[in-house]
Amino acid sequence: MLVAGLMAWDHLWGNEGSGEFPVDAGTFVIAMAVSLVCGGLINWVVVPRTIVDLSKAPRRALWLSGLAVPLVFVAGWLGFPLVIAGGGIVLGLLSPSTPGRNRMALGAIVLGLLVLGFGVVATAFPPTDS
Repeated sequence: MLVAGLMAWDHLWGNEGSGEFPVDAGTFVIAMAVSLVCGGLINWVVVPRTIVDLSKAPRRALWLSGLAVPLVFVAGWLGFPLVIAGGGIVLGLLSPSTPGRNRMALGAIVLGLLVLGFGVVATAFPPTDS
C-alpha cells in the first residue's frame, strides 16, 4: 500500500507540481508491475520457505535489507526497493531470538526501516533542479 501510494504520488499526480495528470502513466504501470512481482516473490516464496526453517530468517532478512540499500539509490523511483526492504523487516521480525542471531535480525530491521524512510522522503520531497 505504501509503495502504491508513493508511486501514484510520484508518477500520476506529480510530486513536483507540474499541474498535468497523469504525469507519467507508463512509468507508474511499470513500477507497480515490478513492485508486485517483487512482493509476490517475497511473500509467496521467500517468507514461506523461511518459516519452514526459522534458523535461516536472520540471514535472509539481512540479505533482503542489504540488497535494498544500493537498489534504493539506483532504482528508488520505481518503488520495488521499498518492497524488498519490507521483506527484510518481516523476516527480521520472524527471526527466533537466538543469542548469535539477534543482532543480525535487528540490523536487518533497522536497515530496512532506513531504506523505507529514505524512499518515502525522497519520493515525497524530490530534489529541485537549479
